[in-house]
Amino acid sequence: LRLKLNYEKKITYHIKDNCKAFYSYLRNNRRLKSSVPNLERENGTNTTNSYETAEELANAFSSVFTKEPAGPLQNLLSEPNGDNDQSVIGDLTVSMSEVASELSNINV
Repeated sequence: LRLKLNYEKKITYHIKDNCKAFYSYLRNNRRLKSSVPNLERENGTNTTNSYETAEELANAFSSVFTKEPAGPLQNLLSEPNGDNDQSVIGDLTVSMSEVASELSNINV
């Protein structure tokens, strides 16, 4: 640990003279060195390789999303009771003073 700290100090001290060493150190230490562990399937068995693990994750993620039918999207302006009101939101105009007023009312 002490050697690592001394090496890091040395690299940062000489960064102007030897930036290649600095960027090499960064590149070597930013690599992801972990992997996704094997997962347990619904039937109780474990995945044995990364392909099976990826398939299990894909199945789990796809099970929580709604599958939309092919074709045009539903009309987002329709009323919940089924009335198809084709109301359209008009142009919106916002002034700087209105924004400033709203921002000043924020409690942070």
